[in-house]
Amino acid sequence: MFLLTILYFIGVCASQDLPSLRLVNLLYRHGDRSPVESYPTNPITENDWPQGYGQLTKEGMREHYQLGQFYREYYKTFLNASYDRFQISVRSSNLDRCLLSAECHLAGLYPPTDTFLPNVTWQPVPIHTVPEKNDSVLALQAPCPAYDKAYDDILHSDIVKEEEKRNKDFYIFVGEKTGLGHENISNIWPVADTLYCESRHNFSLPSWVNSSIINKLRTLESFSFTLMYNTTLLQRLKGGPLLKVMLENMNNKINRINGTLDAERARMYMYSAHDTTVAALLSALGVFNDISPPYAASVILELHEDPANTYYVKVFYNNGSQPMLLTVPGCSEKCPFEKFVQLTSNVIPDNWAKECGVQDAAAVILQFSLLMFGILVGGFVIITVLFVIIAIKCTRKSPRTKYSLVAQEDIN
Repeated sequence: MFLLTILYFIGVCASQDLPSLRLVNLLYRHGDRSPVESYPTNPITENDWPQGYGQLTKEGMREHYQLGQFYREYYKTFLNASYDRFQISVRSSNLDRCLLSAECHLAGLYPPTDTFLPNVTWQPVPIHTVPEKNDSVLALQAPCPAYDKAYDDILHSDIVKEEEKRNKDFYIFVGEKTGLGHENISNIWPVADTLYCESRHNFSLPSWVNSSIINKLRTLESFSFTLMYNTTLLQRLKGGPLLKVMLENMNNKINRINGTLDAERARMYMYSAHDTTVAALLSALGVFNDISPPYAASVILELHEDPANTYYVKVFYNNGSQPMLLTVPGCSEKCPFEKFVQLTSNVIPDNWAKECGVQDAAAVILQFSLLMFGILVGGFVIITVLFVIIAIKCTRKSPRTKYSLVAQEDIN
């Protein structure tokens, strides 16, 4: 809370005229939340949290309201003071904590100038989302067998085996205390995250937990984030989809192509998501610091135009102090757009579903339609042939019947 208050005033001081700025892509992690899950021996249960597991807390709401205020000041010469649907598009992961973070963030970003009801100091802003199971861009939960296999290979690599060997005694200790059995880097997160959430909210922790234990768990948690995206393939399948969307946003702006927003008036694309989303995007850009992103951490990709009418990209990471200007490997702080596209091309999927080894819904529907059409046509052909055969047999007289008739005539 104190840090975000300082951040707000930094934003006030840092705000400046941005004549070269043309578009902002802003991704942030949700704010403070309750644990997503727990461990068997934990005396603190879901009922001890006002809204249950995985939900944004009041502290998380305050964090994003203040962060919205910060970006209001930071971009006050760029964004309209009041909400303008032609300037901003907001998309969120379809989880309560992300949707609520976006709502609180927008409340700080757009203080109401013309309320729709007396004494209602709130400006509604639409937030778009898609089902979590279909989301490969923000929630990162859409099925991707190729990623699962590649990540499993990492978990069985020499670097992980060496790490688990170094921390064997610690894993055994944690496994026994939590009732989870054998702990390792692949499942350390639930324990680390749960204890971190409980310590932030002043719960009485078990006697075996102290600051050293929590710090050790947080260090291992950060290492697990590094493992999730430490190869080009992993980055391409997880960070690539969002980076691809951001590049399309910038390309549309440059070439005056209407996308989600009108190209001429578009100013900001905002994305509310998770620590895994932030880490995936930073990893795809080659600038991840190998530390799990804190609550309300944000990544900014700014598109600028210089006096010579050429475009460049600036990348910032705000992890709770102030936006830090980063340099994408192989480029400068002001990275020319064409070079930025070239440098990141290896982590941009051409066809994400195909590369993941799954078929998208449209392809499945098309195949099903073709199959049904084939069955119907085949059935029609079979029925037609049978009808013709039966008709021929019914109209054709057998030789025995004809002989009998002739013989009867001779008798008469």
